Amino acid sequence: MTKLTDALREHGVHNVHLLAREYTKATGERPPYITYRRGGVWDPTGHTVNRVWLKKDPEDVRESGTKLFPGHTAKGTSADAAKAWAAEKYGVTEWVTLPGFLGDFFTPEMAAWAKNLAKTTPGQEK
Repeated sequence: MTKLTDALREHGVHNVHLLAREYTKATGERPPYITYRRGGVWDPTGHTVNRVWLKKDPEDVRESGTKLFPGHTAKGTSADAAKAWAAEKYGVTEWVTLPGFLGDFFTPEMAAWAKNLAKTTPGQEK
């Protein structure tokens, strides 16, 4: 764990999806974010483009709508493909990483919000 992830856990933010959900609740914005997932027997490994409470890719027939870019590492071609797709679909061209979130990418605004939240006392966010 990192100081950032430890501080975010105190606020109930235990993973990248909860971070995005809390950001959306606090700001009303729903920017895309990119996650890296290690696959298993049935799930492929790679990066996914996500948005809170929205179907990500209208052409994707899976119920979740998550747009997956297969890859084998947290910093590989799947990350580049996910960033390119998000730029085309959502206009986001700048991505930031956060300590403790291996292979995940955020908009600069979401990353700054997470860092600021980590500096506050739980229950004092607003």
